[in-house]
Amino acid sequence: MGTTHKLQILVLAMIFVVARSTGRHPAPLKGLRVDLTHIDSKGNFSKLELLQRAAHRSHHRMSRLIARTTKAAGSSSQVQAPVHAGNGEFLMDLAIGTPSVPFSAILDTGSDLIWTQCKPCVDCFSQSTPIFDPSTSKTYSKLPCSSALCQALPTFSCKSDCEYLYSYGDSSSTQGVLASETFTFGSTKVGHVAFGCGDTNEGDGFSQGAGLVGLGRGPLSLISQLGLGKFSYCLTSLDSSKKSPLLFGSLADLSSGASSTPLVKNPTQASFYYLTLKGITVGATPLQIPSSTFALQEDGTGGLIIDSGTSITYLEQAGYKPLKKAFAAQMQLPVADGSAIGLDLCFSLPSDASSSVEVPKLVLHFDGADLDLPANNYMIGDSSSGLLCLTVMGSRGMSILGNFQQQNMQILYDVDNGKLSFAPAQCDRGAPPPRSPPGQARAMWLLGVQAAASSGVDPTTLTKSHILVSPGEGEYLMDLAIGTPPLPFTVILDTGSDLIWTQCKPCIKCLKVPEHLFDPSKSSTYSDLPYASKLCQALEIDNSILSADQQHCVYIYRYGDLTSSIGALATETFTFGSVAKVRVPGLGFGCGHDNWGDLNGGSGIVGFGRNPLSLISQLGIRKFAYCFTPLLQSKQSTLFFGPLADNLGGGPILTTPLLQNPSVLTFYYVSLLGITVGMNRLKIPKSAFELRKDGTGGVIVDSGTQVTGLVNVAYKKAAKAFKSYVKLPVVEDKTGSFGLCFKTPTNDTASVKVPQLVFHFLGANMDLPKENYMFQNGDRVLCVNIANNGDSSVIGNIQQQNMKVLYDLENEKLSFAPA
Repeated sequence: MGTTHKLQILVLAMIFVVARSTGRHPAPLKGLRVDLTHIDSKGNFSKLELLQRAAHRSHHRMSRLIARTTKAAGSSSQVQAPVHAGNGEFLMDLAIGTPSVPFSAILDTGSDLIWTQCKPCVDCFSQSTPIFDPSTSKTYSKLPCSSALCQALPTFSCKSDCEYLYSYGDSSSTQGVLASETFTFGSTKVGHVAFGCGDTNEGDGFSQGAGLVGLGRGPLSLISQLGLGKFSYCLTSLDSSKKSPLLFGSLADLSSGASSTPLVKNPTQASFYYLTLKGITVGATPLQIPSSTFALQEDGTGGLIIDSGTSITYLEQAGYKPLKKAFAAQMQLPVADGSAIGLDLCFSLPSDASSSVEVPKLVLHFDGADLDLPANNYMIGDSSSGLLCLTVMGSRGMSILGNFQQQNMQILYDVDNGKLSFAPAQCDRGAPPPRSPPGQARAMWLLGVQAAASSGVDPTTLTKSHILVSPGEGEYLMDLAIGTPPLPFTVILDTGSDLIWTQCKPCIKCLKVPEHLFDPSKSSTYSDLPYASKLCQALEIDNSILSADQQHCVYIYRYGDLTSSIGALATETFTFGSVAKVRVPGLGFGCGHDNWGDLNGGSGIVGFGRNPLSLISQLGIRKFAYCFTPLLQSKQSTLFFGPLADNLGGGPILTTPLLQNPSVLTFYYVSLLGITVGMNRLKIPKSAFELRKDGTGGVIVDSGTQVTGLVNVAYKKAAKAFKSYVKLPVVEDKTGSFGLCFKTPTNDTASVKVPQLVFHFLGANMDLPKENYMFQNGDRVLCVNIANNGDSSVIGNIQQQNMKVLYDLENEKLSFAPA
């Protein structure tokens, strides 16, 4: 059996590559993931060297960018070759042609053209991978001069083909033929991508890669050609060796609590992403900066752009000078010379390495959003040189928000809707932090699960047993066993998704987990599901099925926090139960061979959503209940199925209807009518919690979200009511989980008087005990367990602690009682 399975996995690995072009049921591209590598990540540089190199490249690129805008401003009466940004700080791996030839290209949000070096070369720079030879690719074709993309080039000529010249402002340029080719991104092939096949390429800054991928706003850029409308990235810190995820389309969305600001267009610089910077605060001091300092001028100069390829942030001198003065005044360290590094303002670190250094806060006030930067995003210390330096400098002609300031944030460019959004994240973990602000995105749903019949698994006698559930890092974990002989695993319980899956051998990429990996070749009851099976079809053919082989169902399952799994859908025998062990044969699950993100202490996920792939649907059980112990306790919680779920104990039982959302069938929605804080029913518009016809809004109950997230208008009113009642100083929550925290006089936070919190559901009032909405979060810090969730609301698991919560799908109601 082992030899046969190994051959199947080889087929599986091939399917990942060819699925988009050879599947029997091709689907339009809805999402795409590519990983980015910092250009210095393999150079074994010290932190000081990394900083020096980044500063040098940033100054070089800043000069290019300003040269581009000033040339455009002065070109009204002259004909000039346009100047583009070029170079950058991050490389993306991709492949070109059929058969595909892999290469690395520089990612650049400041230009549009996609290009690589091509044979035969007139003038090519050295690159680490083979130069692309179009004569060996069967999918290569030149684009005619009449094509719209040829006409979109800033400089081209038409002798026989569409010949381009693309310049980057310092004598760097690429010259060649505009053509069309198949590109491979990760495991996805995309045909008919227009690119520059460059046979004459020269200049500084390209040698790290074999070309460049433009992500600007023009028609030639990758984002425009893919037609996906949005992309996001999550950049790891300067000295991290981890890759950074770049996400397109449906995968790019952020949690609902993200901050957003409009993207501004500059008619003279159509590629750049401009933002409106209205002011800056250093420490507690709003800087006195003229309102016109960061304004975009009529001639196309000025303004502020956000840029992936510039490391340091550059501010117009009228804004930088007061910022520099404020930092020099507020830092309790002597000013030092940072010219050797290439930075303008540095300080001498204390000689005592154990001393802590306090730095003033830095907040950038954009139109509609404040970017409150972590200290590591604008101050970099180096113990070898004894320097602590500000990664902000002055400029003339335009301002640039650099990538140092974007580190460990997920940045979403929503090009279709003209806005930029951002939210804190831990980018080196491939997902936001476990205690990140909750949101509909976190609720881990499959994109577009299709309603289909279940596999008809016999519900056996699981209803005679119960399962113990352990508190994890913001989520709850359940123990089970897979295969014959059974191999024990711990997995995340998730009412916000459907697929049951675990990581499997052999791994293309597997997440680090505390347990072994499941090896299907060692189990006598493992069986791959065919493409035609009902469970495979329930994955919906919208970039969720990757199968090109009728004997196998290869899936991709994505979650809102960037976690994803790719593997084979199969059946296996599962063993459940803590009192009576119950074996369930033929249960459909995902055997994940290529997995990304964070499992928070688990080895996989068990979906308890409403769709056919979930455990509840496959078992045919219409009721389940849980009773969660507090996350900070080590005691186990209990999960009940069937008749055992009905016993809610002797306390008062409250019931509210469950609602269904046709747009997102997985979730458990409820009707929240209002909120009371203290003795006051908050004046919240009736529409705030309503589930809208387009599938947005609404309130879900979720086992995997820790902190309850409220729609923006409700959160603001609740926070105001808590502040008015508690009357303690408000402090920042450094974990990023809670929207409102107070500084208490002592660590005896139990003695702090707080208002009563009541959620008024349709037909039921959830009157919460204090421990279900107040949380001691460090030394003398008491936080309210609610957060701003933007456009939708989620009832998190802290609010459900020490309650028995019953999901009655037969009667479409949710019941809860103190326990």
